[in-house]
Amino acid sequence: MRVLQVVNVRWFNATSWYALYLGRLLRDAGHEVLVLTLENTETHEQAKKWGLNTRVMDLNARNPLKIVPLYFEIKKLVNTFSPDIINCHRGEAFVLFGLLKKKSNGFRLVRTRGDQRPPRKNAVNKWLYGSAADAVVAPNSVMARYIQENLGVPKDKIHLILGGVDRKFFSFDPKGRHTIKVCLGTACYVKGIKEVISRIENEFQLEEGGTSPDRRFSLEAVRCLGACGLAPVMVVGEDTYGDVKADTVIRKLEEYE
Repeated sequence: MRVLQVVNVRWFNATSWYALYLGRLLRDAGHEVLVLTLENTETHEQAKKWGLNTRVMDLNARNPLKIVPLYFEIKKLVNTFSPDIINCHRGEAFVLFGLLKKKSNGFRLVRTRGDQRPPRKNAVNKWLYGSAADAVVAPNSVMARYIQENLGVPKDKIHLILGGVDRKFFSFDPKGRHTIKVCLGTACYVKGIKEVISRIENEFQLEEGGTSPDRRFSLEAVRCLGACGLAPVMVVGEDTYGDVKADTVIRKLEEYE
């Protein structure tokens, strides 16, 4: 099966994580997966880090002079890749794939909503969700009911995948003996936390959200640790470290067995 994952999300948030992780699962199950991303974004970098086949497109274009060429670029890709399923994880490009499906009808179109805000109740969305899409994935029962009642989508076309998994209690990977939390807040970001993360990943052979092969460390990136005055900040278990530097962080971590 060929699957086109449309992940035009700038940040590596819950929507992006789900879309890319689903791509990994499908790929590992033997399916051919192509991920469409936006250039120079966290999502694109994470997709490459996970070894996913990617292609960059300006999927969030709003200028009509860009949207028309984008439509034909997408059409060419679909004709070449011949996907069985196209899964749109954001709304900007959803309408273009809906129009393309109306003309070709050679693939199944899925709209996966990670956004907790309901889609607008208008004629375009009623057509997109009710007619163009073959399936709609909602993040909660309230959203599922809204889509059914306000956009006229039959109940059997709506699938529920609950969002907001608490990673303290649920994890797709075994946890290490020590959990490293690094802050991605603005203060930490501008003061070099990305270089710190890269140093940790290279030294201990792990990635954000993963665990080192020896189960020594797990690495988590969080939006804020509430200690901006100490930026950049890292927490290991119950220990907090401020003003962390890429050239000294490994020496600190070597204290943990």
